[in-house]
Amino acid sequence: MRCRRSLARVVLTIAVATALAAVAFGCDVFDESRLGPQLSRADSGVTAPVPADAGRAGAGGGASTAGAGGSAGSAAAGGGGSSPLDAGASDAGDLHDGAVTPPACAPAQVDDHCARIPLLDAAPVIDGELDCGAQLVPLPPAGWNGVQPMPEAHRTQLAAAIRPDGLYVYVEVQSGEAPRPHPPGSYIDCGDAVEIYVDADALIDPDGKYSMPGTMQFIVAAPSPAAPVAIEALRFVAGQNQGAWSSPNVRTRLLATGYAVEAFITAADLDLTAWMPSERIGFDIAIDVGAPAETPDLVCGLQLGQYFLRIGERDDDADGGICGGKPWCDTRAFCTPTI
Repeated sequence: MRCRRSLARVVLTIAVATALAAVAFGCDVFDESRLGPQLSRADSGVTAPVPADAGRAGAGGGASTAGAGGSAGSAAAGGGGSSPLDAGASDAGDLHDGAVTPPACAPAQVDDHCARIPLLDAAPVIDGELDCGAQLVPLPPAGWNGVQPMPEAHRTQLAAAIRPDGLYVYVEVQSGEAPRPHPPGSYIDCGDAVEIYVDADALIDPDGKYSMPGTMQFIVAAPSPAAPVAIEALRFVAGQNQGAWSSPNVRTRLLATGYAVEAFITAADLDLTAWMPSERIGFDIAIDVGAPAETPDLVCGLQLGQYFLRIGERDDDADGGICGGKPWCDTRAFCTPTI
């Protein structure tokens, strides 16, 4: 009993001495709030302080969301980098009710979508905005086929990424003016439109024939300023209409001086029962360019011409030169990027 009482006195004495020392030297109990807001790393269970500029890309940094009427991948007004987060995301300084904002993702670096298509870490949100983790790259125009020169102000940027169950594609077209989709009664490509070409395994036929199933051309008309929410999209195989592309995973968005198309292409879109992209895919993009109705030498409807990510060689022996190495009728035009 005496030992226990002596031990209790020792403990009490140490506690009192510690408290007096803390007061004397101005110390206090450790406060975790000194670390500032913290972000959790789900992969490691470790938390780390949030830098003051977390969630913001530096100058020349990753892709960004487009503001109202703005351009994805462009710097915010007044200079400086802009956020690479998808629509609705906020930066690390935006804390509400103690909730912690998720960290910004870094877009996968890619220079040429004909050479490589990177992986997308998370399932995309298809809302017409560039998804987090996908990087916009200028699309160099190949094979312009209009009679009139291609408009100097016309620019296209492309982002593509692979998921275990499909292909993510975002295309942003800037022309300096509102888009002109095809007029009523004309083909869907007879005005501003984006064409996406996909082959599931990049096993390109020696004669350029489409695989059935497994190869598909998708055409998405530019949104009309009069009805910007409406989506018009069709599927084709070697130029043959396969009907409406009524996928929930395709969206368009009207910009102040252009438009954007966002899509996620899965097995069903290619008429396959299953598709897990691996090693390589076949891939191409075409941009149909609209023009005013009074423009001379229009190809059809309001189409001034079109250009591509890649075209093949003209093969007069195979088709009499009608196709001219274009991807809508010759899969040898497709890029075969690695994944």
